[in-house]
Amino acid sequence: MKNKKLLTTIMTVPILSLTMLTNSVTASAQPTVFYYILNPAQTRTATPAKVNTTPAKSNTTAQPKANTTQTKSSTTQPKVLSTTVSYEQRVIQLCNAQRARYGVSALSQDNKLMQLCKMKSQDMAYRNYFSHNSPVYGSAFNMMKTYGVRFVAAAENIAEGQKTPDAVVTSWMNSAGHRANILNKLYKQIGVGIATDRYGRLVWTQMFIKAV
Repeated sequence: MKNKKLLTTIMTVPILSLTMLTNSVTASAQPTVFYYILNPAQTRTATPAKVNTTPAKSNTTAQPKANTTQTKSSTTQPKVLSTTVSYEQRVIQLCNAQRARYGVSALSQDNKLMQLCKMKSQDMAYRNYFSHNSPVYGSAFNMMKTYGVRFVAAAENIAEGQKTPDAVVTSWMNSAGHRANILNKLYKQIGVGIATDRYGRLVWTQMFIKAV
């Protein structure tokens, strides 16, 4: 069985139901990220990383912009599959089906999160890294702040190497940290973005929020 690559991270801000949780985490807490550089033909796997901290408030209203920079080498630019839109929708459907099984309300698609997830997957594919912390955008939470996404709770799951929406959701559901994000009753909105790296592997990002 080929290894697949998964990471998860979460963030909450102090609200009534989470006061004890957020107060128990120091301001300097950082996510634990496991990063492996392997043969390009291999897929990668990592232990889920978690972080609980308080994001700075943002009043910015900047809209996310897709990366339109072109490179001369066609072998290094991430590909966007014609099927990715339906794949992204399928991931949302599958996550909501899992939530329904556990009596949790469905997540609604957030178009701004969809854009951010696409940007994050393209960034990982193009720059050949696998981490919640982008060299361009920072953490998922910093990225949300930069592009004006306001939230009281947020989380991110990423994966690489799974070939279909069913496969990636199954991988996430078989991992406690990722499953907890998918089934968390607190989250109300979701975004999903997919890109293909230079080796033909799909790179998956999903973000969850409870919007302000």
